Order: sequence, then structure tokens, then C-alpha cells
Amino acid sequence: MACHSGRASTAARAKRPGHRRHRARPYGPAIPALDALLALNGLLAPATAAAQTLHISVIGGTAGVGKTALAVYWAHQVAERLPDGWLFVNLRGFDPWGLPVSGTEAIRGLLEALGLPPTRIPLNPDARAALCRSLLAGRRMLVLLDNARDAEQVRPLLPGSPGHLVVVTSRSQLTGLVATRRRNSAVP
Repeated sequence: MACHSGRASTAARAKRPGHRRHRARPYGPAIPALDALLALNGLLAPATAAAQTLHISVIGGTAGVGKTALAVYWAHQVAERLPDGWLFVNLRGFDPWGLPVSGTEAIRGLLEALGLPPTRIPLNPDARAALCRSLLAGRRMLVLLDNARDAEQVRPLLPGSPGHLVVVTSRSQLTGLVATRRRNSAVP
């Protein structure tokens, strides 16, 4: 399972020896992503201005259209505006070479990405999820959940506190994640 953590602080990155900042390559003219980027940017403004809500956006589409590339590109563009960084989890929902990542396995990866040593991660799945939510509480982060199979796979990974921005990529529509819809925030 791939679970990565990104930090928004350039000063902290500069202090680590041998660390180089990698940027996603810009989109070429063949990928019409401007509308999608504008929709994602529209979510960022309220999320960073007032950390009162958990914002979730789903980028859906068929295989190979660039959902992950768009999400990662956007995350790199806005990383400086999310003071506590970002987390990336490949859920392998439609991976032809393996099974989808379970919620328990994904939460373990998130805990490790947040800096928790493997020996301190609880064995009990409920305790593991509670610890992850506790570590995310009070932070403002982007959580990127890539290649989700369905809403049931995503739901246990959602932060339990406001102030976070969650972007999910999937071949499915994931309508089970919609709680209220004030505007159409789903990216085509």
C-alpha cells in the first residue's frame, strides 16, 4: 500500500539533507483540466478561511483519464496553503494486480505517515481509527484518497474533525459520501 505524507513548510524541507522538492509536470493541452482545477480551488478558499467544515470532493471518471494526475498536481499547487501538509493513500479499488486496501490497512498507513512508530499502532481496528482521528484533530490537512472502490472503503478514512479537505478519486460516483450539497463540487 502506498501512503505518503507531504508537508507544506518549505523551511522544514530545506533543513532535511538531500531532500529535493518534486513538482508534478504541468498538464499538456490534451488534458482539459482547467474547469476541474477551478472547482477544486473553489473548495480550498472556504476550507482555509474558516476551518468549520470537512470538505469532500470526488474526482470521477473512467480508467486512464487522469484523475490521479489531476489530484496530485492540484495538491502540489496548493500545498503551501495547507499548514499541516497532506496525506496520500492508494486504495487500489480497481487494481488489476491485487485486492483493494482494507480500511484497517489504510488507517495503519495513515498513522505511519503521520509519524507514529509501528509499535505504537493499536491492533484493534476501532482503536486504530480513533487514534488516527485524534492525531488529525486540530490540524488542517489535505487527505487524498486515490482509486477508491466505493463509499464504504472511503468512509472510515474520513477525518472526524473539521478543517480538512478530502479529495477522492474513483471510477465510481460515490454518491454515498454526499451529506449536503450546497453546490456541485464533484469534478467530472
